[in-house]
Amino acid sequence: MKTHDLAVFVIFLLAVFVSLFATGVGAKEFSFSKSEQRAADEEANKKAAEADEIAALLATPCAASLTNKKTAVVIAERHADGGFVTHHSNYGLMFAEINTRLNRLGIKTYTQEEINARIVQAQTEAILSNNPDAAIGAASRLGANFILKGLIESRSQVNSVAQVNEVHVTISFTLVDSSGKNLSNISAENEAWSGSDTLSTALDLVREKADWVVARLYSDYCRNIKR
Repeated sequence: MKTHDLAVFVIFLLAVFVSLFATGVGAKEFSFSKSEQRAADEEANKKAAEADEIAALLATPCAASLTNKKTAVVIAERHADGGFVTHHSNYGLMFAEINTRLNRLGIKTYTQEEINARIVQAQTEAILSNNPDAAIGAASRLGANFILKGLIESRSQVNSVAQVNEVHVTISFTLVDSSGKNLSNISAENEAWSGSDTLSTALDLVREKADWVVARLYSDYCRNIKR
C-alpha cells in the first residue's frame, strides 16, 4: 500500500472510531437523561398522589367540632434499653412542624415550655408507655382535650448492597382524648447512612410527612366522633 493510500486509510479508521465513540457517548447521555426524567416524573406523580390523599383526608366535615380544642404534643426518643429521652433541642423544631399544622385546623396547642412546666418527667414517660391514667392526668393538668404522642425509634443494620451501616428511623404518632381513649395510630419511617444524626433524620422525616400525619390524625378523629 502506498504511503498516500495508507494515510487515507488511517484517517478513515480514525473518523469511524470518532463517529462510533460520539454515538456511544450520545446514547449514554440520552439514556441518562431519560432515566433522570423518568425518576423526576415518578417523584412528581408520587407528590401529586400524596397531595390528593391529604385533600381527601381533610375533606371530612368535622372541623367545627375541633374549634378551640387544645392538644398537648409530647415527643420523645426511645432507646434500645426501653428508656426515653424527652428533652432535646430538635424536639422543639418537631413540635413547631406539628403544632403549626394543628393550628391551621383551628386546634390550639401548648408550647414545649408549658408542657414541661406542668407535667413531670415520670408522668411524661408513663404517657409514652401507653399508660391511660397518665394521659388522663396530664390532660387534666393542662386542660387539654387531646394528647398527641410522637415516639422516635431507630435501629441500625448493614446495607447488603453498599456494605455500610444504615440507620432506620420510625416515628409513631398516637392521639388520645382526655378520657384516655385511643383515636388514632399512625407511623412514618425513613433511612439514613450510618454517621447521620438520628434526630436530624427524624426531623427531616417529620418535615416531609407532617402534612400527611396531621391529615390522617384529623380524619381518624372525625371518624371516631361519628361512632
